[in-house]
Amino acid sequence: MDGEGVAMTLLRFTLTSPELQGIDVPIEVRDSKMKLLHETSASRPVPVPAGSSYVITARFPAGQTITDVVKAEGAEMSVALGADEEQEPEATLYFASERAMSAAAPPPLPKKRKRRSAARSAESAAAVVVPAATMRFFSGNALDANAHPVALTPETRSTSPVVSELYAPPSNECRFLRCAHANLPPVNIALPVSGERGCSIVVRRETKRYWVEVYPLNPQAKLLLGYAQNQLVQSEAAVAKRLLFEKVQDPIGATIGAYSLLRVTQLKVSSEIGDWLANLMMYFDWLPDGAAVRAEHLARWGKHDEALKAFVEVTRRGLPLFSDGIRYTHDRLRYYADVTNEIAGAAQAQKALERIKPFVRQVDFTKSVTTFLGTDPNHPGPSDPLQDTAGMNVASLFA
Repeated sequence: MDGEGVAMTLLRFTLTSPELQGIDVPIEVRDSKMKLLHETSASRPVPVPAGSSYVITARFPAGQTITDVVKAEGAEMSVALGADEEQEPEATLYFASERAMSAAAPPPLPKKRKRRSAARSAESAAAVVVPAATMRFFSGNALDANAHPVALTPETRSTSPVVSELYAPPSNECRFLRCAHANLPPVNIALPVSGERGCSIVVRRETKRYWVEVYPLNPQAKLLLGYAQNQLVQSEAAVAKRLLFEKVQDPIGATIGAYSLLRVTQLKVSSEIGDWLANLMMYFDWLPDGAAVRAEHLARWGKHDEALKAFVEVTRRGLPLFSDGIRYTHDRLRYYADVTNEIAGAAQAQKALERIKPFVRQVDFTKSVTTFLGTDPNHPGPSDPLQDTAGMNVASLFA
């Protein structure tokens, strides 16, 4: 490949980690003096003068920065980049364990017992089979205490002695995963699913704990959540714009992109996406987050009457699946409910505020996906350990 009489090499990028396949990681290419030549991504090759050395830098969702030095040779060459697979993943990490207030240990070995009466023996046997850690699924509006258990057995996609990956199917309702443990407080995690796509649930086991991670299936949305989780603002902004303006047909992915732009700009987001956000709110009328991103956009442009209506609509639809949506809704409603701000509809704002307040006190805002303690999604707050015999036995995934 030649450019203006200079031999050129086309650099192509490959990601070596299987978990990163399909994710368009942002990449920088610099010359030997560290001058920035290209800002690109894993799917977009770039030309550089042949014969020279270049510094290639990729930033992965878990916060890792991979840097490699390559010498450009030939018409094309492939640069392999991979994150450290031994590092504990930090992207979209939602523990039913110590990181979410507690650790979920594997079931203890039962102690030997002396032979007792038939009645007592049956009672003891029942106690032994109670799972140490379980998962159970709920669907519906938690703000109205209408989230109900659903008979859902997720498909097992892969399993190993330490990791099992499950698939939760699509749904046009807000869905939650409750992780319970016989000795620890239960944790609820929103599932990033829509009628178009399901999500993956990854259960990991260590010697003294289990933990659970949830991921959207859209690889770009998954990448965004990883950057958001680790506050990698510049990388997040680049991916968010691609996700939005390529008009991905996925409301969860689109919502994640909108949250990212709202987060990294802090102030006004371009008015050009206003129509797009209005459509997201209108077309997916079950999704609380569609109303939340639209409402926040309106509020930043000073359209407070419209914003208030949209924030009230958030609470009618249910608890947002992402913690940013809960934060935006709570903070704006609290402002609108203050009559001294002379915003019309203060009473309406106060009523909506009271519905979301109990969850705001319990949500872990360090997590991108809504995560909170509670016996189930309808009852947020610290609770006693829960022996859940109806849930899916986590230990059985590794049998």
